[in-house]
Amino acid sequence: MVRPIIIKLVFDFLWVATYCQTVTGKIIDLDSKSPIEYVNIGVVGKNRGTVSDKNGSFSLELPETLNLDTLRISTVGYQPASFKVEDLKRASNESTGGVIVELIKNIHVLSEVVVAPSLEIEEKEVGNKGKLGRVSLESLKDTSLGSEIGTVIKVRKKKTFIKDVNIVIKSSTYQDSILFRVNVYAMENNVPGENILREPIFVSVKMKKGTLTIDLSEYNISVDGDFLITLEWIQEMGARSIDFGAGLSGTSFVRTASQGEWDKFPMGIAFGIFVTLLYLK
Repeated sequence: MVRPIIIKLVFDFLWVATYCQTVTGKIIDLDSKSPIEYVNIGVVGKNRGTVSDKNGSFSLELPETLNLDTLRISTVGYQPASFKVEDLKRASNESTGGVIVELIKNIHVLSEVVVAPSLEIEEKEVGNKGKLGRVSLESLKDTSLGSEIGTVIKVRKKKTFIKDVNIVIKSSTYQDSILFRVNVYAMENNVPGENILREPIFVSVKMKKGTLTIDLSEYNISVDGDFLITLEWIQEMGARSIDFGAGLSGTSFVRTASQGEWDKFPMGIAFGIFVTLLYLK
């Protein structure tokens, strides 16, 4: 029993001794100069990150041990920007109002879609319906801004469209609505890759218990392979809790900060997240 206590005391001492600098700033659109809300800001692969607020402002503590790492700023619809942590700290020190980061909008050329009434469309529900148990936020250890939970959806046919996503909520003690963001990541070599969305999808959750259905048909999301669909925390949640359904079929991933590492959820448990897919018969 003595050794673990000694190790913990040494670890805590080293953590306190590490100097942290708080970097503050604002994310704005390069052309309009208007603030961009809920942008992901984080050190790549280090689980240290946050999300800008509705006014584009952010604040993030960065220890000196990350000075040589890369901080990435990204959001759907804009080109990402990357900086060395020590350069961002220096810029923050030189500016009394914090750093201003300008993002450039992505320009997408939409391909022509031909609708043929004679084509037969089939619907299929795929994913985990969360009937066997629940996963509480406490078991995830961290619900900081930018943290995500998601379930992998298997796709058997190319040019499949996502009609809706369904989130199984077992219980919630929140009185007010909670704002989340839905993300869709292509699976690359069995791990989440790039976000394939072209515009952000926000959802306000006030449900205490049941299955929350989010209609995605208006976003025209087409997938050609397996993908991870997630729910991301983009607002401070306070001390209350929310539990999600869980089951033993499927694969789920979590990450605890913007731009952080993805971890496969242990013990073969998958979150209660399923989707309705549309494809040609």
